[in-house]
Amino acid sequence: MVIRAIHPILAVKAEVPILKASIIIVNRNGEDFLRQCLPSVREATSERDDIESILADNDSSDESVQVTKRLLPAVKILTLHQNHGFAGACNRAASMAQGDYLIFLNNDVVVDRDWLQELVRLADSDPLIAICGSRIMFMDSRDRINHAGGKITMIGSGYDESFGTTERSTKDVSCTGYACGASMLVRASVFWRLGGFDPTYFAMCEDVDLSWRAWIAGYKVIHVPTSVAYHKFGGTWKRAEDKLRYWHRNCKINTLKNFETLGVIRGLFLILLFDVLRVVEDLSKGSIQTVTSITSGYLWILRNIRHVIEARSLISRQRARDDAALRRIGVFASLNESLLEYRRARRNQVSTAPDVKVTSSQVEK
Repeated sequence: MVIRAIHPILAVKAEVPILKASIIIVNRNGEDFLRQCLPSVREATSERDDIESILADNDSSDESVQVTKRLLPAVKILTLHQNHGFAGACNRAASMAQGDYLIFLNNDVVVDRDWLQELVRLADSDPLIAICGSRIMFMDSRDRINHAGGKITMIGSGYDESFGTTERSTKDVSCTGYACGASMLVRASVFWRLGGFDPTYFAMCEDVDLSWRAWIAGYKVIHVPTSVAYHKFGGTWKRAEDKLRYWHRNCKINTLKNFETLGVIRGLFLILLFDVLRVVEDLSKGSIQTVTSITSGYLWILRNIRHVIEARSLISRQRARDDAALRRIGVFASLNESLLEYRRARRNQVSTAPDVKVTSSQVEK
């Protein structure tokens, strides 16, 4: 298998897929989650011989690999000797995948029997569909929605529609701003044309970024409510400060890379305003955790500004839709929705309750 790297976030895979789909599960010390996840995957794929499963293991020290081999004997194991996070591990697993579609699945997810079939059915219906996302429900409250499609906020984060509600319509397939990385299908050819997940993200907002770039390049992102997954939601985040740091940093990277000039200016103004409010609030409480997280994000961007500029240039060259077109489609959240997500994210960043806004669960530090 040959991967020709063109740029840190751009690679071309030089091999024709020979299977329908490759299911990629990223894991780090998640053996307890895998005991629930893998049997459901086995059940959902039991009648197909054109599917492969890959476990990308981020240097686990528990029995994750042994548990996976026992529960899913045909699985391919990609053993990584350091923690590459969600984005980096997904890219490495995708490079060995042989499927026409790449199915990215969190290890803390349990899927319905028709989960895969529904994703593939929708992707097959239109070659312009690059990404399909599942309807994701909370594992511990299965009538409550975790993700029913999403929009991209003015500060580059994701806004989960119907979050925490008990609405559950399975009638409508719809375009969506982004698909949640807990359960998403990506057309392999498009994945490589877009450059895969940006590995600099490590985790948090990498699904927002990939979906956004797909829309920019002229493709579609679809929410599939008949593909249902149940998510433990933030199950393996061990350190709140890491989650906070990646979220602050990656929202800024999203804004700088993907918005057109006016959107960048507006986004940076709002980010700066929100950051000042967060810092003042935390300092008034005698805490410096938010200050440290925000500062580290700005410092990372300053040190790596060349990478961000190069990534923005590549995205601009692939641009087939401007921000106005994306706004008409409904990719972007309104100001009210952006403010709602900001308030929710702020609550979540000081809590480990079930409404924590987490997009990847394989990043235990």
